[in-house]
Amino acid sequence: MLSSEEVKAIANLARLELNEEEIKRYGTELSAILEYVGALPEVDIKAEVKTNSGDFLRADEAGDWDQDERLSALGEAEEFNKEFIKVHRVLE
Repeated sequence: MLSSEEVKAIANLARLELNEEEIKRYGTELSAILEYVGALPEVDIKAEVKTNSGDFLRADEAGDWDQDERLSALGEAEEFNKEFIKVHRVLE
């Protein structure tokens, strides 16, 4: 079981202000999580069945679409420019 000082130190790292009731509750919860994680090295993963037989990713290949397919896809897009779909930026 984590001590209240250890829970306070973790809360400080996370920039959390905890009252005494929260410190006790989170101490119990964090201790249970750490106990579970500590047991993971004991799991025999060699006996587990593999779920895939290798590379399951397909190649990213562009294909030719006919006019109807293009118009259908563009019709589903929020915004498009000529024949390109405009998407929101995902990286800054």
